[in-house]
This record gives sequence, structure tokens and C-alpha cells, in this order.
Amino acid sequence: MELKGRYVADGSDKVLEFPSGIDWIEVVNETTRDAAGDGTKIIGGFWQTGVTNTYGFKNYKSNAAHTVETDGLTVTNGFIYIDATGSRLGAKNSTVTAVSAATPPVVSLTSTAGITTGSIVRFGKVTGALQFNGVDFTVGTVVANTSFPLPFAPTIVAGTTGDLYPVIYEDRFYPRSRFIKSITASGTSAVIILTVTHGYAVGDEIRLSIPSEFGMVEANSKVVTITAINTTLNNITVDLDITGYTAFAWPTTAYLGQYAQTIPVSESPMDSGYIGMRLKAVAGSAGVAGSANDVISWRAGVSDY
Repeated sequence: MELKGRYVADGSDKVLEFPSGIDWIEVVNETTRDAAGDGTKIIGGFWQTGVTNTYGFKNYKSNAAHTVETDGLTVTNGFIYIDATGSRLGAKNSTVTAVSAATPPVVSLTSTAGITTGSIVRFGKVTGALQFNGVDFTVGTVVANTSFPLPFAPTIVAGTTGDLYPVIYEDRFYPRSRFIKSITASGTSAVIILTVTHGYAVGDEIRLSIPSEFGMVEANSKVVTITAINTTLNNITVDLDITGYTAFAWPTTAYLGQYAQTIPVSESPMDSGYIGMRLKAVAGSAGVAGSANDVISWRAGVSDY
């Protein structure tokens, strides 16, 4: 069996979904393949089950003479196999040594395996920061095996050792429920910051679920419409006047209850699971997914042996 396709890259990761499992995939960046040699640009890549390098290999032109060389890929720029019929979470990472009280909080750890800038992580029990337990956060710029910030997380009292889990893929529904970082007033509207890149659109309707421990109980169960979005700040503006409402605030260190969330009024269901491959994007065509406007062709299938 062989599957194939072609797409124009938009500069972000590309997820290819397959009707069944595969054990190999090959991609060709037609744009960089036909351009002048540049050692930073990938012209193609290959992944196969059982290869020595988990994230596959790349071909690139190492000089202006178009000399093609091969090298290993990484979690940042390579292939990541997805089996969404199984667990959404990756292997537990128990190397967290601190979650700072900075704004935004910075997570210190000794291994960043499986964690990349822009990915999502879920916390286990972090001593001194139990209120993060079970919450998903978008990851900021990763310093390999050292640290990363949580750009959309609330400021907390510092935590120490604990666990986290990479979120391999998200729920197969849109819009998705999201955890709330903060709610503030903007005139007669409310501005809500979410803990992960939310994916909402103007016009979406959501219901606010605000446990009393987070304050602002007046907003609990309100159904609101999104009127504006700021992707840089990861916030949404909704048609709710919160003038006179109790202030919204995250609970203290030991909290282990329900969390404040935005819950879609309606969801578009998709298949409960799928097999796929995430092609990672890096600026300058240094990832197998390609940079914006690169033309990418791919083949995938199951070996005959």
C-alpha cells in the first residue's frame, strides 16, 4: 500500500492523517530542491519504523555546488508519529526541578525530551504548585535540557520537583474546552486569556465554568459570544459586561479541585482516533514541514517485508 499527496506549506507544523498504519514516509521539498544550495534548508526527509534515529533523517544541500548530504532529524525539525487511537499523553517526565514565581513562570528541568517550543504539556504533582496539577499549558522558547517559560500561565508561588507529560495530540473536536488563565474587563466586554493556544474564532459561542475558588462566580455558567481575538496575547474578547463582578484569581498552592474553563456550546465531532504523522516546521525551511509557500510532496506506506 502506498499513499501520496502534495501541499503548500504555511510555516506551521503539518499533520498528515492516514486511513491505517504506516511504517515509512518520504517527503520532498520541491521548492528548496530546485533552489540554490543552502546548508540550513532541508530538501527531503525519510522516516521508517525501527530506524536508529527516532525522528528520521534529512537530505540537504551543504554548499552552493548542490552537494547533497544526509543527517539525523530531531523532535524540533523531524517526523513525529501519531497514534491517536491510544493515549493523548507522552511518557511522564519526572525531571522537573522548579516552577518559578516569575511572570510568566519558568519551568526548570534536566530533560526536555519530547518538548518543543509551542507544544503543550500537562503537569503532574509539582510540590508547592499543586494548583497546576492536570492543567495544560503552551510551552514557550525551550532551552534544551534546561528550562522553558509558560507564557500563558498565571503567576504563582514557586514550586519545586514534580512531573509533566507532553500532550501528543489534542481532542478530536472543535471548538475545544480550554483552561482560563485570567478574566479582566475591557469597557463593557470581558477579555479572557487561555492557558494554551486556543484555536477559537470570532462568533464562537462558549459557556464559562468558574468554580468559586477562582472568584468571579457571577460569570459562572454564562453563555457568551467571542467578538475579538488577539493571537499574540492568546486572548479572546466576549460580550459580557463584568463591571462589579468579583475579581478572577487562581487559587492557592494546595488547590486540587475543578478548574475555570471555556466550554463550547456546540462541538463538531470527528473520528475518535486516527493514525498520522506530524511534520515539524522550523523557520528557513529547516524542518521537514517546510517554510511558508514551500511546495511539499510526500509518499507513505507499509513495507512489503
